[in-house]
Amino acid sequence: MTLSLAHEQFCQAIASGKPILDALDGSGIALRTCKDAKGFYVYVLVDPRNASVFYVGKGKNKRARAHFDEWRLGTVVNGAKSQRIKEIAAAKMRPCALLIEDGLNEDRAFEIERLMIYKIGRKNLTNAVKGQRSEAAKILFEVCQDLRCLRLPQKSEDNELFLEIAIQLMEIRDWARERLGMPKIGERNASAS
Repeated sequence: MTLSLAHEQFCQAIASGKPILDALDGSGIALRTCKDAKGFYVYVLVDPRNASVFYVGKGKNKRARAHFDEWRLGTVVNGAKSQRIKEIAAAKMRPCALLIEDGLNEDRAFEIERLMIYKIGRKNLTNAVKGQRSEAAKILFEVCQDLRCLRLPQKSEDNELFLEIAIQLMEIRDWARERLGMPKIGERNASAS
């Protein structure tokens, strides 16, 4: 999966150090708060002192607004993010949570969050991790790792069990790819011809 052109342009602008309004200008992304976000959504936290994006997140309901409360209550989940919020609060301000996209399923929200963190660069953000993966993406990754590790058995009587395991792993891989909206391996080759 990839980012939309609008998201790509936004990430490039943020990575180059542009303030949020300059990054949004011409990207096609509307400036909105997360207050009325529908379903799962992707958001950014903005430092109001210099209009810079310092965090990319994925949420549902009131998640985007919870960061300030976590800091205020002393629930430090991410030291760098909490420190930035502390500095913003010392200036008698609050970080702004701005909506990037909503109405997403959880898998797509995870994917957009992860890709935006990658494109902007963790060095430019306070995100502690590269982004999360959905359960289906985690399963797909693990199954692909398992498939790479499979080796043909030395004894011929183990071949049947080996094939059965390989087929089950491929079925799980296809299920995970379908859940993520990706074509099955054979379908990709068929549509390319």
